[in-house]
Amino acid sequence: DTEIYRIVCRLFAEHFTRYLLGWDLYTLDNDVNKALAMMTERAAPKMVRRLDAMEAEGFTKRQALRTSIQLTEIQVEKDTPELVRVMLRGTRTYSSYTDKDYRKEKTFEYTFVARKVARGVKTPWGLLVDDWEESIYKETP
Repeated sequence: DTEIYRIVCRLFAEHFTRYLLGWDLYTLDNDVNKALAMMTERAAPKMVRRLDAMEAEGFTKRQALRTSIQLTEIQVEKDTPELVRVMLRGTRTYSSYTDKDYRKEKTFEYTFVARKVARGVKTPWGLLVDDWEESIYKETP
């Protein structure tokens, strides 16, 4: 059923986003590893390089980060027998475990393309992200 599949795509997108972008001092490694496991073998190393360039780990540790993700829109833009393209919009809010005055927000939009794969233990959603692009629309210091 197409509607059920769209719901699965939206849930996959929500989980992937929270694992990838919900940086937290205590769960960063585990969360990022979960996000990487939701990606193709081609895409995961690219994401590692992107996260390294963003200094995700160092930034998270220096600021003792706790990040919340508020998704305002998830839209399945394209659905073919081989892939699905999903667009998400939302806000990442950074706060700190150690500095109660630290707060930073980023309003973002990103699109990912996921390959449809057989469902299994390693791919329970039947999807693997193969491409990911992000745009930041607003950032507060």
